[in-house]
Amino acid sequence: MNKKIAEKTVRVAQMSSMILDAQLRELKDVLDETEFKELSKRFAKPMGYIYYEILAPIWDEYSELLPDKLGGSYKINDEMYHEVQLLVKKYA
Repeated sequence: MNKKIAEKTVRVAQMSSMILDAQLRELKDVLDETEFKELSKRFAKPMGYIYYEILAPIWDEYSELLPDKLGGSYKINDEMYHEVQLLVKKYA
């Protein structure tokens, strides 16, 4: 995969993970602790898959796409995370 496609794939995979994370944050306020912990475990599977099966191989090939929050130099637009949270609130 060329770098342009890799960068777009990284952004889409990160947005997918952000959607799951935003939903978990919403659920934390409405579920009891036991139910939330169980659901968190289920959410961890697809989030882990996104990380290990999609993102990590791309970062191995294009280390410059590794986000700064993970020790790389790639800057993720913080606005993207905010917009994803708004989408979850609006449509979920």
